[in-house]
Amino acid sequence: MPELERIDGIIYRIHFEEHGLPHYHATKAEFAVTIDIHTLERIAGMMRGKDLRKAQQWGLDNQDMLMARWKEWTER
Repeated sequence: MPELERIDGIIYRIHFEEHGLPHYHATKAEFAVTIDIHTLERIAGMMRGKDLRKAQQWGLDNQDMLMARWKEWTER
């Protein structure tokens, strides 16, 4: 799973072996969430409110790139 970016201790990844709903993963310390690329809603996991909002904003700022990568990796 390639690391897309690391900001403020939050690591952003897409697990290329996963399929289904387009999503990305954000982890910080012992916290990890899965976030829907389209709606930016938390699908699974837990993260502190401030960090979750940062992870969702990062997703919004990078939505086009995330969808392009998702399609590239899952349509192989």
